[in-house]
Amino acid sequence: MVDFDPANQNTTGQGKLAVLGGKPTVAELKAAITGSGFAARYPASWMRAATKNDLISVCRIHGIAVAGLPGV
Repeated sequence: MVDFDPANQNTTGQGKLAVLGGKPTVAELKAAITGSGFAARYPASWMRAATKNDLISVCRIHGIAVAGLPGV
């Protein structure tokens, strides 16, 4: 697996893949997905097992706006 992703560089310029911290929180991401038109695609069991990066990916794929999430 590669350790450099130019689309996901951090501010230090290292460019290492890392779990996103800070805003938005997992609760904010889940609320945004649940309140969207795509909520039926993601059952409660999936939402409980999803990681923060999984939730961010769902928001980016479907264009769900979440405060603090760049690139959506």
